[in-house]
Amino acid sequence: MRAHHILVKEEAEAKELFATLEKDPTKFSDIAREKSVCPSGKQGGGDLGTFGEGQMVAEFDEVCKTAEIGKLVGPVKTQFGFHIIRVDERQAAGVMKLDEVREQIRSKLMPEKQREVFTKLVEELKKEFNVKVYQDKL
Repeated sequence: MRAHHILVKEEAEAKELFATLEKDPTKFSDIAREKSVCPSGKQGGGDLGTFGEGQMVAEFDEVCKTAEIGKLVGPVKTQFGFHIIRVDERQAAGVMKLDEVREQIRSKLMPEKQREVFTKLVEELKKEFNVKVYQDKL
């Protein structure tokens, strides 16, 4: 799936923005950059890129599975606030080529691997320099 969204904290603001966008949907990216509290709004005009089913919170995911392509949906309440969503593309489930998902795989696995390497390095340094941690003093 591919979607754009605008995230705000207050439902009233979401309703107001939705009404504005119904009148002029071409303003979506500009409004996302100006009003969204999500980094995707500020940096990419609300573009979430491509994602798979289950990668977003349940309420958001459900809308993305069922909404009409190109139509505005909202406000959708999640734990983060209120979203205005536009689903741009939906692909049938299937096998994707590695080149299509390489960056997604990398961005998922990299933080985990970095954490492992960091933890191992800290443990090695503690042993090498005979570091003692006094928990009761922290």
